[in-house]
Amino acid sequence: RAAINHLKRKSVDTNVTWMKRTTYLSNDLYGAPVHAFKSQAAAVAEQNAGLDQEMVEVNLQSAATKIEATFHAAAKDLAALRHPTNPGLRAEWALPVLPDVGLWANVFMHVGFDLDPVTQDDPNKDPEHIAEKKQRFEKAIISDVRENEGGGTSKPVMVASYLVPKAGQTGAGEGGELAFEHLRGYQIDVRDTENTFVFLVDAEGGQATYCRLDTRVDLKKGRPDPAQRNLTARLTRRRFAAAEAA
Repeated sequence: RAAINHLKRKSVDTNVTWMKRTTYLSNDLYGAPVHAFKSQAAAVAEQNAGLDQEMVEVNLQSAATKIEATFHAAAKDLAALRHPTNPGLRAEWALPVLPDVGLWANVFMHVGFDLDPVTQDDPNKDPEHIAEKKQRFEKAIISDVRENEGGGTSKPVMVASYLVPKAGQTGAGEGGELAFEHLRGYQIDVRDTENTFVFLVDAEGGQATYCRLDTRVDLKKGRPDPAQRNLTARLTRRRFAAAEAA
């Protein structure tokens, strides 16, 4: 206890410079403490935020400049136009490109096949037979979309049946009926797309329009599903009801 009391009474030796208490001097008597500095992370974050804002302003200015340049390019003579990577190409005609007002309100998707269903099962590649199949396959539908846990992967996969009109049918007008049969099962991969558009060119009307494609659907040849082989369907064509057309 005597030793403890001795330590309490011990004073700081002011002759030793490194043992002196640090004194902070400031003329800010009412503000934040002088040692309340920003952390390095906060300083870096603030600097990055400033750089991001500058990049946004630069990109907007660059986009405006590029948009303005398209109007000047559209006014050029066709003979003066040059392809950016192939100088040997020459423009035959030029059309104004605008958003398609009639289609823009709808939602469209891009459907792709890993193998062309029209030709992949035709061993003879007979042109007449392929032409007949192509005409039928233009009316093909995707049906029986569901999850299949037996796809041989660690997680379920989406599968569907590709149905085509049966051969020998003349087509279905209003009120007519078409019978469909299963051609092949596909594994489906659906993903969202960005900055993907389809262009519709009307050379006779002298205009071109475009609309957005929000989704891409890839149909891949997968493991056959015996449950889909006997799948059939019948579709009847009719006009839209008033509520559907609104």
